[in-house]
Amino acid sequence: MVKRSLMTIGVALLSLGVSASASAGTQTEIGYAPGALGVSAILSGDYNAAAQRLNSLEGTTKRDPARLINLGNAYAGLGRTADADKAYRKALKAMPVDLLLADGTMASSREIAREALSRLPRTTYALR
Repeated sequence: MVKRSLMTIGVALLSLGVSASASAGTQTEIGYAPGALGVSAILSGDYNAAAQRLNSLEGTTKRDPARLINLGNAYAGLGRTADADKAYRKALKAMPVDLLLADGTMASSREIAREALSRLPRTTYALR
């Protein structure tokens, strides 16, 4: 159930810097080398491949907020919530940029990272 709710936000957010091509039915990472943001891997549910690609820094940079948010999405898909949390927090600290979402809207990378963080499950303990 946790993965399903995380993927609801993940699918909405993973396409950062991505435009949907209605005629071709494909995803294009605008301003990046094909595959640099791991979009296809995340869409196909191959979160491990997405994380490996995003960690390779091939076609992107260490502090790129789109990379960090998609890395957080990949980690969330793998159930690695602590790593997802770290990636989203790094995206919050990165230079903010406006990102094109799959639905055609623009949003601040910081706004997207905050929303993603709010959706991560938190472990709490009751003490008495």
